[in-house]
Amino acid sequence: MDKKHDNLIKKAITSIGVGLLRKELNITRMGVYRFARDGFPKTEWTEETSYAKIFERLSKRKYKAKDLLEESLIIRLLKKEKI
Repeated sequence: MDKKHDNLIKKAITSIGVGLLRKELNITRMGVYRFARDGFPKTEWTEETSYAKIFERLSKRKYKAKDLLEESLIIRLLKKEKI
């Protein structure tokens, strides 16, 4: 991934805290860090999961779900993955 890209998901993770996210999302610490590296899973767009909305709630709306989903798309495009 482009080193110059300012990763909003990574900032949100740092702001909210990995421990709280891990607990609230019921995933591992590595799963939380994977969001910053790979973006949110495809299930966010099929509405099977709502990780971005949970990030928004836990950050007290500092990080909006819409912005985090856009960031996820950018990360995926930079990695040249299909959504």
